[in-house]
Amino acid sequence: MALILVVEDDRLVRRLVREVLRAAGHNVRTAVDGRRGLRLLASATFDLLLTDVLMPGCDGLEVIQQAHRLRPGMPIIAMSGGGQWLKPDKCLNLSNRLGADRTLIKPVSPQRLLDEIRDLLGA
Repeated sequence: MALILVVEDDRLVRRLVREVLRAAGHNVRTAVDGRRGLRLLASATFDLLLTDVLMPGCDGLEVIQQAHRLRPGMPIIAMSGGGQWLKPDKCLNLSNRLGADRTLIKPVSPQRLLDEIRDLLGA
């Protein structure tokens, strides 16, 4: 199956997504923030990037921009539950404009997540 990078600062969400993807047969690497995610992205060839948008320090918008530079053509899914000052749809709209292939509002069902990944990977 695919090698997927998950960049998510919320420990519980990161663990749940990792387990859902692994149960579906994917290989998963995780990063707790955007900076670590970008380091991983530069060190391996991933089939797909799944990133949270709102994270401290290096956010998902920067991750999306740098991912296009580092791995052109790699599919990107952005996820957001919004934040104190920003609704999820605003975050995801920005993600779309920066080149995310798909956007998902958290919480997202495991089946929806897997369907989107399957569609993007053509599997």
